Amino acid sequence: MLQDLGSVRSRGLAFARAKLLGLLFILLPSVYPLGLAQAEPVRRAFVVGISNYDDEALRLLGPKNDASLVAKQLSKFAYQQVTLVDEENTTFRKLTDRWATFVNSVRPGDAVVIYFSGHGVAVDNLNYLVARDFRRSDMAASSNASNLKLFSIEKWRSDLVKKRAAVSVWIFDACRDNQIGLETKGLTSIKALSGNLIMYSARAGQESGDAADKNQPSAYTRYFLAALDQLPRQDAVFLARVVQSEVAQAHHDQLPEISSLMSDNWCFNICDPNSIIRLKFDTAGGSYEVASKREFAQSKSIRSTERRQNAVFIGTASQAHLCSSGHRQANARFQCSVLKDFAEAKFSSYLGQPITPLQPVAIYRRPPIVKDTIKYLCRVGYVDAENGLEVTGVLSFEYRNETYFWATVKDRRETCQKQT
Repeated sequence: MLQDLGSVRSRGLAFARAKLLGLLFILLPSVYPLGLAQAEPVRRAFVVGISNYDDEALRLLGPKNDASLVAKQLSKFAYQQVTLVDEENTTFRKLTDRWATFVNSVRPGDAVVIYFSGHGVAVDNLNYLVARDFRRSDMAASSNASNLKLFSIEKWRSDLVKKRAAVSVWIFDACRDNQIGLETKGLTSIKALSGNLIMYSARAGQESGDAADKNQPSAYTRYFLAALDQLPRQDAVFLARVVQSEVAQAHHDQLPEISSLMSDNWCFNICDPNSIIRLKFDTAGGSYEVASKREFAQSKSIRSTERRQNAVFIGTASQAHLCSSGHRQANARFQCSVLKDFAEAKFSSYLGQPITPLQPVAIYRRPPIVKDTIKYLCRVGYVDAENGLEVTGVLSFEYRNETYFWATVKDRRETCQKQT
């Protein structure tokens, strides 16, 4: 089976070096005090793939093989437990028992990965995974989820919250249009809870590509496997963005969705600690660079140069990559060309020149802070769409395997309107 991934791995190596991935950095001694190691949580995984639904109209080619390949890959990493549920045990009753057994093994502080490939549905805006013995004909007789052989995703999430899992990563390789029919629709967006990363193979309303045959992975899982093979020790949110970008570039009608509320770096394997933060500030008068939170906080050259100037957020490197693959975000602040130029460090021509937003954008004052993310604390106002702002400098942050771009602008407003 893994022979099918030979070309995937070469593609994985290519995209790991692609323009999105100028994001692998140098470990700095200020990350953790000397002599103190970051405790690694116990990793556990629950992996399910359902191809051969009892209802013939629902049968798929890829999921059974998807689950087998994902479980095999995770088993190579630092997991204490990888539970691959055999397809014959994916009926509602049997899979309920398997899940209960798995949850019973979870301990406070554990990191749990749940991978599901198959059908997912939403009924009355509640999300469910479809058991192997689900039949569409049953929906006419009952609206009860257990009678319909549907697993509540919220119930599963609640189970892990009760067990106080520190991290839970949910990967759903399932269509998000209405593949089931009747009174259902595809999986709706789920709000991430603390410590959650949720990876959908497609956006709401989109179909998720199945495998070409039963011996190949599905469209999304193909790239997920390649990322696990090439980037297992990189931040999981970053890995999810890489998969999102690769799928979007290869399948223009399928754009994976990500929802995350992780406050700390976590990786599918033990993290490579060689990344924390790097900041570069480019102005017409020169460039300044720092390479740690501590150095940033103490950097008089950057703070004295930039602290009196206001700034607007341009976007991120991953957004620039999506732009390049033809998936401009609906809420984009500036033209794709501006974001791509910033991502490719082609911003010298913008210094001293106006840039025009596509929609009203917030103006901030003071250097950003680095905590769970990077942000400015003081919002001083907005600039309307089509009104230009003169660029005086470019701030680029590399943090948690993402690059963030701000432009400092010639704007003298200083009164904070709201802490953001």
